[in-house]
Amino acid sequence: MCYLTLFLLTLPSFVRADGIMVPWPHGGPVSVKYHKVRVEIRDGVATTYIDQIFKNEGDREAEWLYLFPVPEGAAVSAFSLYVDGEPVSGEVVPADSARKVYEEIVRRRLDPGLLEYVDRNTYRARIFPVPPGGTKRVEFSYDEVLTRRGEVLRYVYPLDTERFSSEPLELVSVEVDITSSSPIKAVYSPSHEVKVERPDENTARVGYADEDVLPDRDFVLYYTVSEDNVGFHFLFHREPPKPGFFLMLVAPRVEVGKLPPRRVLFVLDTSGSMRRDGKIEGAKEALRYVLEHLDPEDLFWIVQYSTTVRTFSEEPLPATPENVKKAVEYVEGLSPGGGTNMYEALLEALSQTADDGRANLLLFLTDGIPTVGVTDPDSVVRGVTGANRAGARLFVFGVGYDVNAPLLDLLASGNHGTSLYVHPGEDIAEKVATFYEIVSKPVLSDVEVDFGTDVEDLYPRRLPDLFGGTQLVQVGRYLSPGETEVVVSGRMGSELRKFSEEVTFPEEVSNPFIPRIWAVRKVGYLLDQIRLHGEEEELVEEIIALSKRYGIITPYTSFLVTGDEPPPGAFSQLGEKVGAAAVRAAEHLRDYSKASTEGKASAEGVRYVWGKAFFLRDGSWVDAEVGGEEAEEVRFGSDEYFSLLSEHPGIGRFLSLGKNLVLKYDGAVYRIYEGTDIPEADPEPGGFGLLPNFPNPFNSSTLISFVIPEDSEVSLKVYDVRGRMVRKLEEGPMQAGEHGCLWDGRDQEGSSCPSGVYIYLLKVRVRGKELRDVGKMVLMK
Repeated sequence: MCYLTLFLLTLPSFVRADGIMVPWPHGGPVSVKYHKVRVEIRDGVATTYIDQIFKNEGDREAEWLYLFPVPEGAAVSAFSLYVDGEPVSGEVVPADSARKVYEEIVRRRLDPGLLEYVDRNTYRARIFPVPPGGTKRVEFSYDEVLTRRGEVLRYVYPLDTERFSSEPLELVSVEVDITSSSPIKAVYSPSHEVKVERPDENTARVGYADEDVLPDRDFVLYYTVSEDNVGFHFLFHREPPKPGFFLMLVAPRVEVGKLPPRRVLFVLDTSGSMRRDGKIEGAKEALRYVLEHLDPEDLFWIVQYSTTVRTFSEEPLPATPENVKKAVEYVEGLSPGGGTNMYEALLEALSQTADDGRANLLLFLTDGIPTVGVTDPDSVVRGVTGANRAGARLFVFGVGYDVNAPLLDLLASGNHGTSLYVHPGEDIAEKVATFYEIVSKPVLSDVEVDFGTDVEDLYPRRLPDLFGGTQLVQVGRYLSPGETEVVVSGRMGSELRKFSEEVTFPEEVSNPFIPRIWAVRKVGYLLDQIRLHGEEEELVEEIIALSKRYGIITPYTSFLVTGDEPPPGAFSQLGEKVGAAAVRAAEHLRDYSKASTEGKASAEGVRYVWGKAFFLRDGSWVDAEVGGEEAEEVRFGSDEYFSLLSEHPGIGRFLSLGKNLVLKYDGAVYRIYEGTDIPEADPEPGGFGLLPNFPNPFNSSTLISFVIPEDSEVSLKVYDVRGRMVRKLEEGPMQAGEHGCLWDGRDQEGSSCPSGVYIYLLKVRVRGKELRDVGKMVLMK
């Protein structure tokens, strides 16, 4: 495997999963085969069980030092360590002694990754001997009392391994079983996309799993407890004197009881285009599923449309077995043909809604754009929204790529609903059924919050309805710390309900993931405004500023990884109305505007560490806050380097990024460099060098062009940001002049490469001298 030492860090010879396995005092590289975590939480006391296999990748017998940094602020006890089934003794090293251990390893191993943990208590044990190629199964467990703030409990498991593992982990899994004597309300992870199961009010099961992965953040889990029917709780972040950030969780009881009856209206597109690709069959199956899952006291109505509009009955009918059977037979007899009279069909459905205590749900399924009657998108949106006087919830299902995505999104968002897109080849019925299971159980509608203090920049701007089995997440900023009464109100059927809580908006508190999630949502909102209403310079400027400050890379701001200015047409995809690009843009921006985890903002070449964003530029991690200030030069591993660490203990979490770093800390700017300055690309002689690849970013292939001054031996290779060679594009003699090589986004084995930043290195030998040039490109899928 080749490594691009020109600008990338050398991979370390130790590995971290939950703990750190260091070959000490001698030994070769260590890899992790799998890493499984099981957690049992009982009324705020957690027992964590870890099972993992380490492998000695070296060619001689090794001795390992196992280090487990105790989570900050955690009251941890009852450590237990087994290696291959046999108990191994260890010790807890206090923070001041652990600092010396970590610093010595950094000096000897020349890797700064451990500096993140210099001020933590650490569990330490020796594991030996380990034969070459041999494995050791490590089983580790510990107890801790969870950090608790009021009714909010927090669990953290150190899962960040990316800086230490030379190979991806074959399997990573975390399973958490929570039991509480008080009813559990919200269960939320800001770090990972998790699956949550709620068997009853007092238990929750949380799962996360991935394969062939290098985890890059700790696993963080919050859960809340409350006796109220609807519980709401807050998390905060504030660095005085700046305004603070908050994240609010709103969740109902698991057992919501008897729900008010519903009025469910189906609007089905039966135009001629629905006969293609099995769309009409999938739509029929979806309608049949919903019809058969109505309650007898519900009312339903079916509106089908093509060039004209027709209905199943004169008015909504009770969902009796007899009526449902007739409706299913009616749906089975539908056949597609004609144009798309979308506007009249929606008005017809809304004419049967009423504000009578029933929940009005309108399910609208279409595969096209309006072609008959009123076809202007703005007129369609205004007319439908104006006709929705009963406040019906409009849920839109766009089938295929021939839909007008901005039109469907505006129809949904303007009528208290949401939009969902079914890609070609996806199962329409399955997608509709899964969505209906959620929205068919409205618990609280027309949700409003009175914060009792000055708040701003809320995302989402307006809270959606709360459904059984779901929770709402809203982020925003607060201007004034202090105590206040927060009131959440909404309608349960026809009854207005209010829930209040005394909340303290703190003067100072650190949860740096909250500002980033807020920024991700705001960027998503601003991009959506451009998509729906057109590009404005001030919106673009704000998106770029937020993306730089918080390290947010979207398909529309990926240029930030490779440069400071957006290339021409950077936001052009947002102008698409119809087609695959329009649908993907709608889905991308919905994901960003509803983001609840930091993962949405993650990208190769970007790191977000304790509230600071860093971009990989020419082999160095550069703090986004650094402007044109003069930097103090500090060589990695020097006495000055460790003095800096000693004088500023908190700086270790940033120094752990790597050996080449530009950092602003406590008002001063430091440039950390490895040994000597990082060599730059050779100066270009006449007629030599890389030309910018095009397109960049790209999502299928890109052309890499270059010029050589005379007939030469040429090497052109693609690397990932860890320095691993991905693809050899050229290797051999070439004639003088301009050349172009097409890279199709695949590696040497022909497998598709993941999204991220890639480096291409050109080497040319001319008259005994090697010339080099380096370029960057972004693959976005």
